[in-house]
Amino acid sequence: MAEPSGQLSENCSSIRNLGGKRQIMGVGLLRIGSLRHRHLGRWGVVAPIFAVACLAALLAKLGRDEAIASNSRAGGPSLALPASQLPYRVPPIAPKCFFSGSSEAAAVSGILKNPPHPAFDGRLAIHLLRAYGRQTPSRVGIPAASELVSALTGHTLPGRYTGERPLVETRYGVRYRTSGASAIDGNLRENHRDIFLATFAEQGLPLSTPLKVNSTTTLTIAALLNDSFATFDLRQSEIEWSAIAYALYASDRANWSDNGGNQTTFDQLAGALIDRELAKCSCAGAHVLMAMTYLSRIDAEAHLLSEAKRHALSERLANCVRIVLSQQRDDGSWSNPWTRGFDDQTDREFERLLVSGHILEWLEYLPAELQPPSGTYIRAVHWLIPRLNRIQHYPTFNSIGWTCPWTHAACALENLCADDAIFWG
Repeated sequence: MAEPSGQLSENCSSIRNLGGKRQIMGVGLLRIGSLRHRHLGRWGVVAPIFAVACLAALLAKLGRDEAIASNSRAGGPSLALPASQLPYRVPPIAPKCFFSGSSEAAAVSGILKNPPHPAFDGRLAIHLLRAYGRQTPSRVGIPAASELVSALTGHTLPGRYTGERPLVETRYGVRYRTSGASAIDGNLRENHRDIFLATFAEQGLPLSTPLKVNSTTTLTIAALLNDSFATFDLRQSEIEWSAIAYALYASDRANWSDNGGNQTTFDQLAGALIDRELAKCSCAGAHVLMAMTYLSRIDAEAHLLSEAKRHALSERLANCVRIVLSQQRDDGSWSNPWTRGFDDQTDREFERLLVSGHILEWLEYLPAELQPPSGTYIRAVHWLIPRLNRIQHYPTFNSIGWTCPWTHAACALENLCADDAIFWG
């Protein structure tokens, strides 16, 4: 999650230049085995999430031809796969504030070695993949990144797992079962539409990655994307994870069609994100903000939006940044910035940790021109570290409820540390 060490800046608006090219926004190619990866300057020489990439390469080798065949079998709208089959990478561009030997980096290393340990299910697996996609600290008692990918893609289910297989073949491809009142405890179902698809994209898994539906059927992430396109509706309750997945996986097209032949453009998607009422969205609207940020940064390279919509999206993001910065408390934390005043609910430690971690992580991904002052990051870190250390001693820490706030706060903290500052031993 952190940029390679040495990419340190004096202020939050600085960007790194490498070989005369803009490293943050420049599009390049990286070869991982036999795979090429479009990215926004994150990978450098050493590929992150090495274990995930290795597994993805192996699975892709086994199922590369399945990507097209599975969509043909599904009978849904055709899916034109990008030549690379790999998603854009959009790295955080906040400056590295903490270095090897600093007390903050040592504290972050300690936090990353002690995640919550609830019963294994889809919510835990997808959050652990986000937190440890690059590498897993030793002796923390959690699955390695390759094991998480294998479980989530239906290939190797955990030994203690008692739920049903997570994937279901559809007319249009494949989809994950969704959580609900009738869901089996410990299942590998999605609790937000397309959160698995979006996280796979963020972690760099290729569209050709096989998904094992059952003992006789193997499809691909391309089929998962195809089913999402076919059933997408701008009016659905949550569009933010779909938007992240589409921006990362499908920036090579101008639009996509649902199962009724209705086309949706990135302009329409951006408009729907802009119009979302953030106070009513999950996690204080941070995932909507992240979707808008990804879309804005990828559009700068791939030209997905019209000039008018590009301007509207930029203005919306800038306005949200102004509000968030004005709502940061003196101690560095945030309550929900889209509600007025502090009521009992938003002032509770859980909500403040949930909101502060999500907001801090989002700020780190903003375009350079919208980056806040470094003091914003430092104050937030100095509030988050003692809170994360404190909750480790709560009797409820190993329940699923702490997994989301812990993950996003931990990711945000790691993003602000130089790579060599985090001790994984």
